[in-house]
Amino acid sequence: MNETKRGILLLGVVALLIALRFGAESQGIYEFQPYYALFFCLAFWRGGKWLAIPAIAYLISLSMMSGGLALWMVSPILGFALIALWGRQFHESASKLSLFGGSLIGASIFYVQTNIFAFLFDGRYEKSLGGLAQALWTGLPADAVPTWFFLRNALIATSLFTAVLLIFIKSPEKTQRDEVPAMA
Repeated sequence: MNETKRGILLLGVVALLIALRFGAESQGIYEFQPYYALFFCLAFWRGGKWLAIPAIAYLISLSMMSGGLALWMVSPILGFALIALWGRQFHESASKLSLFGGSLIGASIFYVQTNIFAFLFDGRYEKSLGGLAQALWTGLPADAVPTWFFLRNALIATSLFTAVLLIFIKSPEKTQRDEVPAMA
């Protein structure tokens, strides 16, 4: 594939990721996005070099929705980095079931990390065990939905998108075998 086609494909994937995020958010379905599955699966299958694609798409969509870049955006980026590190821990012989479960754990890690970050740095949370529980379960009273909705939607989306990726993308072991001609 030549560089022009590769660039067009890359832009198309980024645009699709942004459209999926905006489409879900416009329907009030918060955190229903493929990013958790993408960071986990890409880190497992391809390592770090492909993670730039969902990272760029996420930052573009986040800055468009928020009106620009802000310091708090470090938290979700750190969350995605943790998901990618988690994905790299799986051996290439891991079963599809363990990869599926691993991606759900990755989405849960993201949820816990970002809500702890909010608890620590958002002055509206009381710095107590009750404030931490509020950050992890209900969120702030002014929020449109409780924070557990985000976890529910993230787990549903991660289940769906990970299943799609596991069905349609070959494992590294199979890819390597397919690329090396058999010796007679």
